[in-house]
Amino acid sequence: MTKKLKKAPIRKAKQERAQATIEAVLEAAAQILTVEGYEGATTNRIAEAAGVSIGSIYQYFPNKESIVAELIERTLGQVMSVFVERLAQVGNLALKEGVRQLIRAMIEAHRKHPSLQRVYDEQIPKIGKLGRLRELQNQAVEMVQLYFASRRNELRVKNLEIAAFIGVHSVEFLIKEALSERPELFESPAFEDELVALIHRYLAASG
Repeated sequence: MTKKLKKAPIRKAKQERAQATIEAVLEAAAQILTVEGYEGATTNRIAEAAGVSIGSIYQYFPNKESIVAELIERTLGQVMSVFVERLAQVGNLALKEGVRQLIRAMIEAHRKHPSLQRVYDEQIPKIGKLGRLRELQNQAVEMVQLYFASRRNELRVKNLEIAAFIGVHSVEFLIKEALSERPELFESPAFEDELVALIHRYLAASG
């Protein structure tokens, strides 16, 4: 029993060091991707920025693609977490305000690291994360459909599955286009207002 008690703190310390190394590598990779893009984010550059040896990187990540894949997985999870949290808050809101809050959550999620988002959009199909993205998009559509069902008396549309699909993907497409072509729109309240008007007019029974 005594030996087991002595081993536990050592194991915990090793796990903490390993996690600290992984976090340092991911943070460094995110910074380099933001500034220099995908091509500039070599494993040597990441190791240097993270303050670890190249061997330490390969201990946890076999290549650059696996680092980016982990960053994408975390980002997708964070975006989904924000969306789920916001959706839980809009359950009792009238349709127009509920739509606004969900659109605002999507804009905020993309606004955080615009350069990184562009890298992710380019790399998601290449490193095998397209399936995961589709899975989360489908989850978002299903949750929005449930919200629409709770506001059915305010809706013009009858097929809520189609309405949720059109709503989610239309907003996501326009946000990504703005991110790519007109990033200054993210600082304009009018951008949010027009997205809300677009979706609300499509959905609403009147006004």
